[in-house]
Amino acid sequence: MVVHIEDFSNVYVQRRSNKESIDSLYNDMATFYHSGQGEPVDHVKTGGCYIAQFSEDNEWYRAQVLSTDGDMITVTKAHRVPRSGL
Repeated sequence: MVVHIEDFSNVYVQRRSNKESIDSLYNDMATFYHSGQGEPVDHVKTGGCYIAQFSEDNEWYRAQVLSTDGDMITVTKAHRVPRSGL
C-alpha cells in the first residue's frame, strides 16, 4: 500500500500485511500529540524531519522542513504551518 508520494519518482510503500501495525502507530501518534504531550521545537532545521499539525484537519503528520520564514515554515507537500504547529 502507498504511504507517501514525494513525486513521480519517489513513492514509499508498505506491505499490506503491516497495515494493522501502521494504523496502530498512527493512532498512538495522534493520541499522544492531541493530548498536548509533544514538546515544542526551539530550533528548526531546513531538511529536518518533524511531526507537524496540518491546519486543514488538525491532524498530526510526519513532515520535512523545506524552508523557514520567520514564524512560518514550509514543510513537505509545500504546506506552510505556523512555527507553533511543530
